[in-house]
Amino acid sequence: MKSNDLFIEIQSKIKNSKVKKPLKYDNNNLNGSISNFNYDNYLKIKNTSIDEIKIEKIDDNKINDLKNGIDSFFKNYPVDNKDFEDFTKYISLYLTFILKKPLHPLNLKIKDEVFIFEKNNKYYCKFKKQYLEDENSVCKYCIAIDL
Repeated sequence: MKSNDLFIEIQSKIKNSKVKKPLKYDNNNLNGSISNFNYDNYLKIKNTSIDEIKIEKIDDNKINDLKNGIDSFFKNYPVDNKDFEDFTKYISLYLTFILKKPLHPLNLKIKDEVFIFEKNNKYYCKFKKQYLEDENSVCKYCIAIDL
């Protein structure tokens, strides 16, 4: 699939999402930080023109693997909200294949330690290896490099 075709799919799925601006969260709070991050990416998707997307070939198997991975994650950690599941899936596709950015915000902290950061135009995650051991983890799709 071409990246512009994937972006059109992402935009069409996201535009129907019932998305509200997150409440004012402390960005040092895990849920607040992720909520703000996802909302910001939702706005980017919504406001980006297809002409702004660099056209590249993306392996269909990787796209489907990520979609299936997100579906599997929510089967094991249900949220009883199909819209949220789809929103998460398409934000993840956007981050992974269009923006080529990590699935979590930069400088996100867990236990007072930053675990996603950028150095020399590469992204790193201090906890990726730990979470890769969980078969339901979506970390394997993230472009961040394990330390």
